Amino acid sequence: MNAEVNPLPMTGTSRDGRLMHYSVGAIIEDHGRFLLMDRMYEPHGWAGMAGHVDEGEDFLTALLREGREELGTALISMQFLREQEVPWNFCRTAEAHYWQLYRATVDPTRVRVNPHEAKSSGWFTREEMAKMALEPVWKHWFTLEGIL
Repeated sequence: MNAEVNPLPMTGTSRDGRLMHYSVGAIIEDHGRFLLMDRMYEPHGWAGMAGHVDEGEDFLTALLREGREELGTALISMQFLREQEVPWNFCRTAEAHYWQLYRATVDPTRVRVNPHEAKSSGWFTREEMAKMALEPVWKHWFTLEGIL
């Protein structure tokens, strides 16, 4: 029986010398509603689809993989939005993250959010999102993109 090997996230050093992971995420919208997941792991809060870039992987490959892993479906289209080092964005093992953010679409009838990744999920309007406890980096992205 083969044990599944979890790949290591791609690491680097932040501008101020701390351990940094590379991450990718997507803002997914359908008819004025945004797909959010209530994260199972730190940092907690409602978030868009995202994850670490694995060692040896490029950002776009990681984005496509995360779509399959977290949403159970393929991303249909991807548009690059921005990249940024976020020195205050932490996870269980890194104190900073370097992000690439995309806008993406999916077939909403095929989305099956992985229960190992999220406590719950749904499609929310801007007004609903403004009242939610968003994961801090996602509040940052939604604000920068003019969604909040």
